[in-house]
This record gives sequence, C-alpha cells and structure tokens, in this order.
Amino acid sequence: MRTSTILTLLLASSVALNAQTRIQLDSQPYHNGIADWKMALCSSVCDAGEIISSPGYDDSSWMEAIIPGTVLNTLVHNKVYPEPYYGVNNKIETGLIPDLAKVGRDFYAGWFRTEFPIPSEWSGKRVWLQLDGINYRAAEHGLKSRPGIRKRL
Repeated sequence: MRTSTILTLLLASSVALNAQTRIQLDSQPYHNGIADWKMALCSSVCDAGEIISSPGYDDSSWMEAIIPGTVLNTLVHNKVYPEPYYGVNNKIETGLIPDLAKVGRDFYAGWFRTEFPIPSEWSGKRVWLQLDGINYRAAEHGLKSRPGIRKRL
C-alpha cells in the first residue's frame, strides 16, 4: 500500500512538471540552443552588476559564450587558450593555460549574460530560474544584482 502511494505521488509530480512551460537557454554553439550568450572576464568589465544585468546592455565586445560550460570552455572556444585535452596543452610546465593554483580563482571569474523574451502568459505568475551546473557562489552575486528577484539557493 505504501509503495503504491509513493509511486502515485511520483507519477503525479512528473505529470505536473511536464505540463509547465520551460525555456531552455543553452547556447547556440556546441549545444544547438536558442540563446545568444556572451561572456567577459570580470577583470575587463568596469560596470556594476545592476548595469550589466539591465536589458539592452551593450555586450557587443564580449565573447560568444558556451552554456552550459565554464569560463575556460568559453576562452578555449574563442581561441584565447588552446584545447586543454589535446596533447600536453594542459600540463603546467607548458604554461599554455594558466593554472588556477598560481593565478587564483578570480582569474577565471566571468560575467555571463543573455536576454530572452518572457511569454505573456507568465505575467503575474511565479517564475523559477533554474541554473543547472552553475557555481552557486557566482549565482549568488548575479542574482543579488537584480532588484525584485527572490532566490532560493
């Protein structure tokens, strides 16, 4: 009896989740997504988070980003660094890719941004932002920069 109740609840949850509208914001390159993601290293951006996260912000000089992915994925995609999984490119001795232990974690810190339309039928409804595969330290900063966003991390 108990097993069937749990199974029923799981099935009901599955149906409810499938009924929701989702927007997948994977990047166009590598993931065939619909989003035009951009990335800039934090060290190269002077604007505050409130400005960067505003609609219409000029990110035309930023790099095309790979999402889901990392700062290093994007830097490799844009030919800043060579592919780390080829030959000995990732060996510390080669010096081709800066080692995190030597340069510090802020070296690989970046701003990622995209813009996307919110469907009109979502007006007045609660909308969840699900950040798959993100470093939650970074997400904490990004979400704080947008007024009116409540978060649960």
